Amino acid sequence: MWGQIVSPGDVAMILINAPFAPAAYQFEKVLEYLGVMSLRPWVDNITGDYSRVLRLVEDLKANVFVGPPSRLLELIQFARRQGAAVPRFKTLLLMAEQTGPSFLRHMERLTGATAYVAAYGSSETGTTALSCEEGSLHLQTQSYVLELLDDSGTRLIDGSPDRGELVVTTLDLDGRPLLRYRTGDLVETDSGSCACGLALPVLRTQGRSQDVLPLSDRGIRQNDVEARMWAQTAPRPVVLNYMLILRGDDVLCLTTTDEPPSPSWAEEMADTLADLFPGKRLVVRAVEQLPPLASLGQYLGWKLSRVLDSDEERNWGRPGRLPAPIADIVRKTLAEVASS
Repeated sequence: MWGQIVSPGDVAMILINAPFAPAAYQFEKVLEYLGVMSLRPWVDNITGDYSRVLRLVEDLKANVFVGPPSRLLELIQFARRQGAAVPRFKTLLLMAEQTGPSFLRHMERLTGATAYVAAYGSSETGTTALSCEEGSLHLQTQSYVLELLDDSGTRLIDGSPDRGELVVTTLDLDGRPLLRYRTGDLVETDSGSCACGLALPVLRTQGRSQDVLPLSDRGIRQNDVEARMWAQTAPRPVVLNYMLILRGDDVLCLTTTDEPPSPSWAEEMADTLADLFPGKRLVVRAVEQLPPLASLGQYLGWKLSRVLDSDEERNWGRPGRLPAPIADIVRKTLAEVASS
């Protein structure tokens, strides 16, 4: 399927740091099978210096990016801070983070590329869905029995429109089979009536079940926030990346931007998002740097999102649960909100 998206004339940069090292190796082997040259540089998470990566992209004419979107956003922000040219690509094969339609369009505007969610799965299940050239994620029904779970029970995915938590049973992982493994992922499914011609059911991810923001009798998702944040009417400068931190009635939106914001920008952005958070105190703060989300795997886990509920003991209570710079910003800002 990726052979319909990349070709032997391409050069792919795989920018996947630990804890996703196995994924980097898998991408490397697939690209080798397709006859595509690839390079797999490493970025020090402490220094955050992408100088060598930018030089390799330029020297080797890399036109395909493979990796988490937050890692690419960090690369773009580094280039801007250094006064270097922002790398342009032909194709983005994104992975490991919830990346909805608005986020994909955002990445395309920044890089000039066509963006795909390359694959969907986990280290436990393997790859349960792959992207076609039309950008649809097709379920790999030859390798899995796939079901949906909600309050009404569990049912097989049959290609009809449906939604719920994805439940996976493996058919060809003899060494570590799974029986009705609950992924914790909320998904929508539809028939395989895709323009690419594949009859395999289409999957749309909705994020982790714990990432629904509980607001009165409804919930919002990352896609809702991103649609507002990157709308044509959103205040400038443009948000590059963000994290949502929840605590009680407070919602803190940490952002990085493509240029220094004006003093009034944070309030304008908060006004743009405010009605998504009824009954909550929403504060937007522009920060110099957010760590690539993928580098937080040891903190936040696989299938990462941009939502952190600090009321959850497992996210906040243990020492070192967030990198010190982000933890300090979060605590300081929440204290400012509380005092005001």
